Amino acid sequence: MKCSLCKQRTAKRHCPSVRKYICAICCGTEREVSLDCPLDCVYLQEAYRHEMERAEPPKEPPYAAHQVPDEFLREKEPFIGSMALTLLRYSLANPGVWDADLRAVLDALVRTYETLSSGLLYETLPEGPLRISLYRELQKFVEEWREEEEKKAAFSLTQDGDVLRSLVFLGRLAQAHNNQRPRGRSFVAFLRRTFPEVVARQSRSLIIPGR
Repeated sequence: MKCSLCKQRTAKRHCPSVRKYICAICCGTEREVSLDCPLDCVYLQEAYRHEMERAEPPKEPPYAAHQVPDEFLREKEPFIGSMALTLLRYSLANPGVWDADLRAVLDALVRTYETLSSGLLYETLPEGPLRISLYRELQKFVEEWREEEEKKAAFSLTQDGDVLRSLVFLGRLAQAHNNQRPRGRSFVAFLRRTFPEVVARQSRSLIIPGR
């Protein structure tokens, strides 16, 4: 059987994206380039593992001017985790969202919150309707989080600087999982592993009663 993509080499792998058999070379070269690979593909998961093993740490982290100490991460873990969960839920609900979109949205929010430190708000919006929608979703999350804090303590414990450092941390995390593929979702896959209960609920919601 010939590969359904190149029509030359022997097909050895079933590709859930094209629902046909393809060769290992086409799988490796077209994965998350021309193919929208489902996150549960075993070959994609294996590729993510190898990519992370080979990845070299950057000489300078993104947003190097900002310090995000471990103490801050421990203190704000619930807030950062909930923000990451918002990213995951949006990504799973919108299959056309890739890691590049998440990085662009996080970067735009970092730029926006950086202006707050100067006393002036200048909003930096990402390009594209899906990105803007996620941008607004994260803004809504921050507002609702602060409202809940005010209900419990009469004031918000999460300041603009805290939001900025949280965005910087997630932006660095997203960059660390950047596999340089245009349709890459290595960061989304990382979030799925971090929040398996979300994936479990999503799977249960796909069960049709009576079948």
